Amino acid sequence: MVTQSHLTVASGDEDSAKRHQIMDGARRVFMDLGFDGASMNEIARAAGVSKGTLYVYFTDKNRLFEAIVEQESLEHGKKAFNFDPAQDAETSLRAFGRAYLEIVCRPDGGSAVRTVMAIAER
Repeated sequence: MVTQSHLTVASGDEDSAKRHQIMDGARRVFMDLGFDGASMNEIARAAGVSKGTLYVYFTDKNRLFEAIVEQESLEHGKKAFNFDPAQDAETSLRAFGRAYLEIVCRPDGGSAVRTVMAIAER
């Protein structure tokens, strides 16, 4: 006999929003405590989700950290390498320089770089 499941599956938007919520909480914890000081319990608390929900989206702390680094790299890349083909080289280089400085000089930029560098060898 086949029974109908009563489980509700989250829509893509809800799934994306929850993933974003988790990554935002994890980003704060990693910036405050560093990678080694961060725990999945602390990340779940900061993200406002249960630890079980956290593991539905990310198998471990390494995968979560990698997802954050990948997301930030993509966002920074889009910002820094957003060239207008109609602009001359000098204007494009100035725009790139400004975008790069905005990324590096943002308030949490230094701690983000230190955190990534600290675990880069792993």
